[in-house]
Amino acid sequence: MNLALFATMIQFLNVTAGDSERTATPSADQHSTENPTPQLPPDPSGKLYQKFEMQRGFYISSDVGVMLVFNGAASVTSTAEPYIGLNIGYDFNRWLSWQIHAGRGFAASAARTSNEDARIRDFSFTNVMSGPIVWLRVWERLAIELKAQAGISIFDPVPVESSQDSVSNLALSVVQPIVGGGIALKYLTLLTDFTLGLEVTFNYIIPTAIPMIAISPTVRYTF
Repeated sequence: MNLALFATMIQFLNVTAGDSERTATPSADQHSTENPTPQLPPDPSGKLYQKFEMQRGFYISSDVGVMLVFNGAASVTSTAEPYIGLNIGYDFNRWLSWQIHAGRGFAASAARTSNEDARIRDFSFTNVMSGPIVWLRVWERLAIELKAQAGISIFDPVPVESSQDSVSNLALSVVQPIVGGGIALKYLTLLTDFTLGLEVTFNYIIPTAIPMIAISPTVRYTF
């Protein structure tokens, strides 16, 4: 009788100790249930979690904005007129590009001398220019663009003193050299082929001493 009671007590103690160990030490399944590992959402394209890379290569971009001619006799600037441009270029690397630009603009009430009656004040011009561009990437999707350019400007009509210049001089001055530069803020969109920006360009037509500035939003597509 005593032996049976003793065996029952030993069995009870073993069962109690086992329950205590299971309570104090959770299983691996309990760990995974209580603290699940964060799971990233699925990415069918396989590119969602890759580090962003700026698309570089051949590109085309557009400029559609307004421009002003400075240093007029009647006023400091001309009236604001539209300016439309098209750019084709190539990126040599992540920071250096070369670009060809063709743009057309207009000037109104832009007297160039004190003799306003003799001066042609309203004219249009077509710029064909080329030059290097430097990209300074300041953030993952934000870059500053600096450019220098030179080329020719074609006038219609020529903004000169029509009463003093001969017909031959007028014909020769239809095409005039032009130099310039600009700065732009570019945003690299989630569509890596497209870039949006805002650009300010200053140009100077040398023979007739005409400074002008253009402000335009830009859209770029990289092939």
